[in-house]
Amino acid sequence: MNHQSDLSVYEKMVTNPLAPMTLRIGVAGHRALPHDQLPRLREEVSAIYADIHRIMQQTAAAETAAVLYDKDTKPVIRIISSLAEGADRLCIDPDLIAFEHELACILPFLKEEFERDFLPENSAIDNQQGTMAEFNAILERTGYGQADAQVIELDGNPDNRDEAYNHCSQLLAAHSDILIAVYDGDDSKNTGTAAAVKAAKCNGVPVIHISTLADTPPQLHCSTRFGHEPCDIPCTTDLLQKELQRVLLFSDLLDQAGSDNKIDPVRKQKILARFKQYQAEANLQLTRDRPDFDDAGPIILGQKYKNKAAEAFDFLKKKIASPEKIQEELKRLKKAAGDSAATEKSESVEQQRSKPSLNRYFAAYLRADRLANYYASSHRSIFVLIYLLGAAALITAATALLFQAIKWVVLLCVVFELAFLMTIFVLYWHDHRQKYHDRWLEYRCLAEFLRPMRYLSLLGSPYAIGNLRDTGEYLHREVIGHSAVGRSWLYIYTETINRWAGFNACRLDTDCKHAVSHFIRTTWLNGQISYHTYNAAAMRIVGHSLGRLSFGLFVATVLIVILKLIIVGRGLAIDPEMAHGLIADSFAWLAAILPTLAATAYAIRNHAEFDISAQRSLSMRTALISRRKQLMPGRAILTSSQMAMILSDIATVTIKETADWLEIYEVKESELG
Repeated sequence: MNHQSDLSVYEKMVTNPLAPMTLRIGVAGHRALPHDQLPRLREEVSAIYADIHRIMQQTAAAETAAVLYDKDTKPVIRIISSLAEGADRLCIDPDLIAFEHELACILPFLKEEFERDFLPENSAIDNQQGTMAEFNAILERTGYGQADAQVIELDGNPDNRDEAYNHCSQLLAAHSDILIAVYDGDDSKNTGTAAAVKAAKCNGVPVIHISTLADTPPQLHCSTRFGHEPCDIPCTTDLLQKELQRVLLFSDLLDQAGSDNKIDPVRKQKILARFKQYQAEANLQLTRDRPDFDDAGPIILGQKYKNKAAEAFDFLKKKIASPEKIQEELKRLKKAAGDSAATEKSESVEQQRSKPSLNRYFAAYLRADRLANYYASSHRSIFVLIYLLGAAALITAATALLFQAIKWVVLLCVVFELAFLMTIFVLYWHDHRQKYHDRWLEYRCLAEFLRPMRYLSLLGSPYAIGNLRDTGEYLHREVIGHSAVGRSWLYIYTETINRWAGFNACRLDTDCKHAVSHFIRTTWLNGQISYHTYNAAAMRIVGHSLGRLSFGLFVATVLIVILKLIIVGRGLAIDPEMAHGLIADSFAWLAAILPTLAATAYAIRNHAEFDISAQRSLSMRTALISRRKQLMPGRAILTSSQMAMILSDIATVTIKETADWLEIYEVKESELG
């Protein structure tokens, strides 16, 4: 895949961030199928596929689908198989699938090792060759060997094949939105098909069970997500349609019933409105930059700041936290942590690692990240300006009192005070109307949802966004916070991107795992560790500086008031005119404006939570360093599943930390009022 073709994904993401409707169908089943049942099994598999395709076409035409998905791209049906003999191959037989589809494969071993399973000892030579030929023919259908092939070759242990098959089955279930299982229904052992079925049920994935036993109609195990009770009932077309709408149209969230058991249309409209708003964001442009799959890429902001006023927060930080001060603080932090691994040389991404899944995740991340930065600067600058203008209005009012004998000065002060107050009103109204605060929080949360997914995709592993909260919680809270109705769109949108992105062509041999481990350490983890170290240093400097300024102004106020008291007291005792002279009035003026400035500095420090931001960055830095050690060279060679578990843990920690951090800022909007 060349660089030019990579950019098409980014170009589309700039203009339209919606993914095409995508349904991932995992297939599993027994290797040995009863010959007398094969005609029936083929018929039932074909009928299920026909129903799924018809239902998906109807669902894609729904009004809700036009908001959730890219209506200009055909819906995608991706069938995922492990290519074993029997059910795995039966369910991907082209004769049974009468519609356009993608074929994806997850193999328990590298191709060469998996081929050994197709050479049973008692088989005839021609039968062996036919089985291997069929296997390789199917791989050719996937485009095996090309960058856009969706084939995962796991590093299963050949000496423990059962464990390797189970891991493969569990990964297949994790990549599926619905599972078709062709087996006898025996779930007593957690092996083979039963392992895939159990994993699917545990993940809340609906399962269609096509029995290999005679006279047993297909059964549907409904999804248990969002508080639904488990059930196994005959698979009818109506029931299948309901389950697919739950999957594709997220009806559990959008059509949630209220206390009166009636669907709340307002809640649904607010969630869909967020999709429309995100799609309409226009301050983005495409460059010819090569993606580094960390933070630099072809999508940038058209304007870094909305206007000059939006630079206020960054200007304040730069003035208080100079580069020299930050470097001094960084030295102290790094010396205290003793982090030598940060010097490990970073690796640029090789061209062959630039694959569709990675580009799709990264394009979606860049869009959310750029917009989050844009609205963060706008909202933060507005509250800084509001506090400063509020202080200016009070100082102007105090000045009018000082010069109350000079009418034109009083008039000028009144005009300025009114101008300051009107500007505050306009800023607050504009911020509230444009929802800068909500956009900042939501887009930052979305970016952090998507950030770890691109790294996990290098190992062929998905990240279930439902891990952030139990799916039942999404019915009662809005992903982050508790009061902003509509934020469930973050969960829904991330799910649509995750399905559409698919997975990379992953050949998880030793060289690949070493390269991926190095790339993740030096690009993701070291990058995040450096960011949190820098952020902690900058936030500590700004927070401490504003704190010291506030304290100093309050101390100065106390001294001024004491001096004023002495002057007034002496004036009343010796010379009454001294109590109302210029010096006394000046002290009175200072006694009014100094606490105003002190309170303003304290309010900005408190509203921005500089100290909390610094502490949370230090906590994240510590957590990332400890987990990076598990991926360091020189340790025991990890399997891909062990590496994926570490990365999933890091993803959960970072996403949870981000969500908790954003919940602090959720309440800050109301403080401006």
